[in-house]
Amino acid sequence: MSRSSIPWLVVSENEAAWHAVSRLLDCIPQTGQRRASHLLFLHGPSGTGKTRLLQYLHEQAGGLLWSAGDGFRSDSADPGENPTLGLSPAVVQAGTGPVLLDDLHRLAAGADSALTAVIDHCLSSARPLVVTATVGPALVSHWSRRLASRLGSGLVVGLQALGPASRRLYLLQAAAQRTWTLSDEVLDSLVALLPGSFRALEGALTRLEALGPQPSLAAVQELFAAETPQRTASQTLERIVAHVCAYYQVPAKELRSARRSRAVMVPRQVSMYLARQLTGLSLVAIGEQLGGRDHSTVLHACRKIEEELQTDANLCRAVRELAAGLAAGR
Repeated sequence: MSRSSIPWLVVSENEAAWHAVSRLLDCIPQTGQRRASHLLFLHGPSGTGKTRLLQYLHEQAGGLLWSAGDGFRSDSADPGENPTLGLSPAVVQAGTGPVLLDDLHRLAAGADSALTAVIDHCLSSARPLVVTATVGPALVSHWSRRLASRLGSGLVVGLQALGPASRRLYLLQAAAQRTWTLSDEVLDSLVALLPGSFRALEGALTRLEALGPQPSLAAVQELFAAETPQRTASQTLERIVAHVCAYYQVPAKELRSARRSRAVMVPRQVSMYLARQLTGLSLVAIGEQLGGRDHSTVLHACRKIEEELQTDANLCRAVRELAAGLAAGR
């Protein structure tokens, strides 16, 4: 399988997701022989390529591709009906190949038992199961702990918003395909103005068509003058810090200080984890706004929280409650 076959994902932020998908495809039996089951959970902000990865997997390996927006249906429904109209354990059991479930954070409350049955079938029959959501399993507030634990038992991989270097590379590749000429000044301006979302970048390219194959810097800046993703993301980080500090009863200045006591370290790491999950800010930007810390410190904090969410029930509850409050705008 060649990287060039999905050029829209060839960015450093998504290396882990690419390798996970490659390994899964390599393990799908070609002759009907069963192999070890594979559960892959891909999560990341909107526009980071999750759905396209599922579509690519479906093109390569077949199976069932389903979006949570299509809903579940009764097991009494005929499995031979169009399975894209709904999902049930019967529909899954009647099919073959990988089961690809998209946007699972949109799953309606109360569908846990049906989804758990689908997961159990995939695991027991060694069918690959790939799930996507905007956040990791522990952060979907309306899932039961049992469901979150089951989905978190496989390989959980985050897709990140594109950083400046990747946005620039993507724009350069897209311009070359369209035989456009974008000056360094225009590229620098677009990188600064646009968010790190494939969807947003594609929309921007569509808008750029109106300016012709050699747009000027002035025209580009005028066209995208209202684009301020970094500022919006920074405001979201401020909200995260405020929520975490209120939850743990820690002053914001302590969170940004050099103190390393557990009473401060845990909420600081939770803030970094939530910021990485819920905003498009880079590790560097998060570190800068949380006391001027190095990007490696933020990465370590995110990995530590991700690991502890699997075993620490109190931390899991806190993170889910915080995420739910932020999503509700409280």
